[in-house]
Formats: sequence, structure tokens, C-alpha cells
Amino acid sequence: MRSIKLVILTFILLVNYTAKAQESERPKIVIGIVVDQMRYDYLQRFAAAYGEEGFKRLMREGMNYSSMHYNYKPTMTACGHASIFTGTTPSVHGVVANAWYSREEGDYVYCVKLPTEDGEGVYSPARMKTNTLADEIKLSLGSSSKSFGVSLKDRGAILPAGHMADGAFWFEGEKGGFISSTYYSDPEPNWVKDFNQQDYFKSYLSNGWILSREVEVYEAVADDRLYEGPYVKGGAIIFPYDFSSLYEKKGDDLIKYTPFGNQLLADFAMELIKNEELGKDDQMDFFSISFSSTDYIGHQFGVGSRELMDTYLRLDQTIAELLAFFDKEFGEDYVVFLTSDHGAAENRNHLKEKGVPSGYFDRRSIAKALDKQLDSIYGQADWVISSTNLNIYLNRALFKDETLDIERDDVIESAYYFLSEQEGVLDVYVPEYGNGDEFLMRMASNGYFQKESGDLVIIEKANWNPYPDHGSGHSSAYSYDTHVPFCIMGSGIGSGKVDEPYAITDIIPSLSNLFGISLPDGVRDYNPLPLK
Repeated sequence: MRSIKLVILTFILLVNYTAKAQESERPKIVIGIVVDQMRYDYLQRFAAAYGEEGFKRLMREGMNYSSMHYNYKPTMTACGHASIFTGTTPSVHGVVANAWYSREEGDYVYCVKLPTEDGEGVYSPARMKTNTLADEIKLSLGSSSKSFGVSLKDRGAILPAGHMADGAFWFEGEKGGFISSTYYSDPEPNWVKDFNQQDYFKSYLSNGWILSREVEVYEAVADDRLYEGPYVKGGAIIFPYDFSSLYEKKGDDLIKYTPFGNQLLADFAMELIKNEELGKDDQMDFFSISFSSTDYIGHQFGVGSRELMDTYLRLDQTIAELLAFFDKEFGEDYVVFLTSDHGAAENRNHLKEKGVPSGYFDRRSIAKALDKQLDSIYGQADWVISSTNLNIYLNRALFKDETLDIERDDVIESAYYFLSEQEGVLDVYVPEYGNGDEFLMRMASNGYFQKESGDLVIIEKANWNPYPDHGSGHSSAYSYDTHVPFCIMGSGIGSGKVDEPYAITDIIPSLSNLFGISLPDGVRDYNPLPLK
């Protein structure tokens, strides 16, 4: 009897010791940095001009994964943020695009907004069907753990911070600066009001935009490049940029479209950390920072522009400033990682001039042509109710109309063969079918959520997209959109370069294991990252 008691006591002591040891290994805070539209090759392309304490420090002192890819399409901002922080794909978390057609609501819906009776709507993460790393931290360690997210975009702030977040803040110049939602317990703390009192033009835009380094640094990148988008129609696309007259038209929101939006966000992030006292107690906190100006500038000027290069050189300095701030606030007791929500394609017109197959994907014309084709086969009706995000939503009410005697499978087959023959279409994903390129079908399947996606999903050819003629685009399953950086450093993290391929959904399960907390509820199969 005494031996049994001794075994039980030993077991209890061992469990307590293990729990305490795991707790001591957890950092004070885990910080996730997302750089919107950052391709992996930007780490290499601009390396010679980066300083030593920004991107290079992350790669030098931490782990750098050179083959991190998204494992689904469409590669968009909302899907990317949700997938990073839930550790699963849109097929599970349900955020299938930035906005999409909802059959249930019979209208287009936005990823982080729900309708309300007053018509105003409320911003929240409710359309995300699974929880996040931040949620699991709170569930595993207790509600005293804090979770915040910040971004210039609402979706970049709301989705990473999770369902149980203490707050999420994003920038709306027309509304006075950084704002939040009544979904959170304190959407307008006094320190945010104080921060918003500043003159944003004077603080960030009054000196215009000049190159941050000597002009020789940029010699390999042309300044006046074709297919860049000016700030105003007919305006200049060369340095320097004077924002005085443009500010009068666009107001404070202009800052989003300049590299100074990244600095503004970093300044706000540091204020939040200090005022909300993150990382100051024994419970691990969560904080996400999503830099959006890189995406706005990428869409406007393009992958190969001098404007984009200078944006990343400035961001490198901002990252260095943030890392130094983390050192001061948390000592060595923090973990920080940096990744991106998607990559970006070279401008299709630029590629065409270089002899690379590419083209404009006219989804609206294709959808109209499909509707006419189905009219000719089955009779006139509204067959296609939406073609958003290359998803074709058929009018399912027609299949239930007994007077028409039309089988859905027949219409799907007709649509499949018609779409497959259209210009710019490589293949078409149909959930019920198993044919086609295995890789592309798996990418489409991982991005397909039964209750939100269309009946058919078009898979475009490489370098074909529906974006404007200027700047860059994204959303495809190709490597230029899926290959992103992932660097992580801090307490308990090793250093070195990892060249083996990993998926973006491997990050959060691996961190959950490292911190000794439960996996988010949407996690499926994953490949554990070597973090030490």
C-alpha cells in the first residue's frame, strides 16, 4: 500500500515539475509580424542595402526558413492572416477571401464584418470558424494572458488576435486615426485618443518622399518604369514625391499608400505595448503587427519598382527599431517571428514585353459568356449569380425547381467544359471531380470551404490575373504568390537556415508545441518545424 502511495506522490510531483518547467520555458510574449505582400526573394534582392539589425538580425540570430509556402489558393490578405494564426487552411477556417458571395446571406460579405439591425455592422473575427494561437494561449494559461493585434487594415488587426482578443486596432484616416470595434471590451482607451491627437501630416508626410539612401544604391532599379501607377491620374511616378497637394484630396488615409504608414504603425505598436503593459507579468501574452503599406505600394508601383525597394529599405530600419524596443522591454524573454500573408506577381504587361506568357484574366466576361452558354443548352435563366474570386456560384434554386427538370450534375459538367476552354484558364476545380493536376487541385481544395465557396473554381494560367494594368497582383497558386519569408528568433529558438520545404500552416502548431499549449481546434496534419 505504501509503495502505491509513493508511486502516486512521485507521479504528482513529476507532473508539477513538468508544468513548472514548461511554464519557465515560455517567453513573456510572442509577437507575430506580418509584412503584407512580401515575397521571400525580397530578403535576397535588397540584402546588400539592408542594415545589420533589421531583417538580417532575424536571419542571423534566429531561424530562417527559405522554402515556406502557402498551401492553398486564393492567396489573399484575409486568408493569409487567418491561415498563419489558426494553423489551418481556408477549407477549415472558412475565410475564403477578403470578401465573397454568401449563399446563406444572399449577398456579398466582408471577412471581418457582420451585419447588425441598424445597418452599420460590427467588426469582429466571427466569420473565422476556428480559433487561433492567441485564443489557445488564453484557454491554456488563463484570461490574464493578453492578446492584441494592430494593422493599417482591419482584417490585418482582427484575425490574428483571435476571438478572445483584448483589442484590435486599425487606421482609418477619415475617422481620426486608429480605431477599433465594440466587439472588444475597451475599443477606445485614453492612450489611443491621445495618440490620435497628433497631426499625421506634420508627423509623417510633410517632408514628402525622397530616397532614404544614396541614389547609387538603387541603380539596378529604374525610377520611371512602365506600368507603375501614379498617385493621381497623369501624375509623376519618379522621386521625389511632394504630398502637400495630394494630402488635401486624400487626407490622413494617404499615409497608408506611403512607406511612412509602416513607421506610423510601429510607433502605435510600441505605444500599445507600453500602455497595455504587455509582457509584464508571469503569463505569456500575444501581440501581432501587420504592416500594410507594403501591399498598397506593391499594387500601385509593382514588384520591380524603385518605390518598392525604398519601402523595404525603410521597413528594414523600422524592424530594427522594433527589435531594439523589444530588447529593452522584454530583455531576452520574448519570441518574435516575421512572415507574409502572400507574395506578388510581376506586372503581366512587363512580362509580356519580355516574352513571358501572361495576360489579363477577364472573369466578368467569362461569367457572362458562361451564362449565355447555359442559356443555349438549358433555356434562359440567371445561371450564374456570382463570379467573385474566380469562384463560379451557380443559381442552385434552379436545380430545385421541379418545373425545369434540370440536374445540377449536368449543368456542372457543361460549365466545366466551357470554362476549361476559355482564354487564360488552365483548369477548373470541381469538388466532386478528382481529375486534373494533383498539386493545383490540392491547392484549390485547401482553399475551398463548402458553405462559402462556389460550385466551380477557375485555376488561371501562370501570370494571368484580373488586376489593373499597373503594379502587382496576387491570389494564385503559383510560387510567386505562395513563397514567403519565415524568420523566428528569441527565447528557446535556435539559429540557422532551413532549406527543407514547409507550409504556412506548420507555424502555429509548432509554436503551440514549443510553448506547451493546446493546438488550435482547426489544425489538421502538419509538419513540425525545427525551432532549435
